[in-house]
Amino acid sequence: MSQLVVNGNNISLTANGRLANLADWSPDLAEAIAKDEGLVLTDAHWDTINLMRDYYATYNIPQIGRASCRERV
Repeated sequence: MSQLVVNGNNISLTANGRLANLADWSPDLAEAIAKDEGLVLTDAHWDTINLMRDYYATYNIPQIGRASCRERV
């Protein structure tokens, strides 16, 4: 398990880089992960992130990628 420090907070990640604790998620964390990946999050990224987070909050399962594309159209 690895750690990421965001705004002075240690965030635990699983071996495959996912959050160990979903409650640790924040927009600042998303920005830090994107920066580590060489990305700058755009409004389109945030639309997708928020769509997927809302879906997970409602159904308690991750949304399937193809279904995500259909909902955005």
